[in-house]
Amino acid sequence: MLREAVAWDRLRLNPVKQIRKPKAPRQLAIVAFSPAQVEAIRAELPTLMDEVLASVLAYAGPRPEEALAFEVRHVGRATLLVEQKLVDGEIVPGQKTGRPPRPIDLLGPLRQDLAEYLLALGRRTPKALLFARPDGTPWRDHDYRNWRRRVFQPAAARAGLATLERETTYVELDGKRRRRTRTKYDGPRPYDLRHAFASLLIRDGSKSLTEIAEQLGNSVATLSKDYAHVIADMKGQPRVPTDVAIEQTRRTRACPQDAPAENV
Repeated sequence: MLREAVAWDRLRLNPVKQIRKPKAPRQLAIVAFSPAQVEAIRAELPTLMDEVLASVLAYAGPRPEEALAFEVRHVGRATLLVEQKLVDGEIVPGQKTGRPPRPIDLLGPLRQDLAEYLLALGRRTPKALLFARPDGTPWRDHDYRNWRRRVFQPAAARAGLATLERETTYVELDGKRRRRTRTKYDGPRPYDLRHAFASLLIRDGSKSLTEIAEQLGNSVATLSKDYAHVIADMKGQPRVPTDVAIEQTRRTRACPQDAPAENV
């Protein structure tokens, strides 16, 4: 409200601009999705763009506002570069944490997904957005909310990872009894796919916590706190390379008869 007041010349300065919003303590532990769960969601998504967006979120770990700001030029041979974010239809330089640009190592399966996606998109300029509105412009807040509600949530429910319940109520309006239907959702958010990437790197074991934190754009302290239960659960477990974990899951889904005794 105060920011808009400055824009309308009602105030000279925003008095609360420098005040940071207090962070609410985490009440529940992070749920780290397995590749099998990620692939189950992807299989239920309706378009190639939806599938690749889910792949990027789960296998590179950007925040949704970072993923929706990716341009063709950010896809390298070995890395995916995070240097900007989406803020209600506007591409803004910088990361959420205010850190310098961060390169994310491209996992083999994600590199293949992006290569196929770029080929399907056809000739695009380096500045073209990977995930855009039909006219090529950035998503607005309502575009993301609609995608989350109409595309992602039903896919998660069909994959067996969420529940969708329709609640019908009746209200009196202008002397008439009208019916209202609301959908109640209980399940993962697109943001939660980011935790799959963190758990894959932890289970891989080839990177230190400092390196994993850099990939996620977090501090080591935040990583150690938020993923303490994941790190503890991985102790003593066999190390599984990230590419192997994803590729094995995809092979199993493609050829169920070839599934190993214990899936990754």
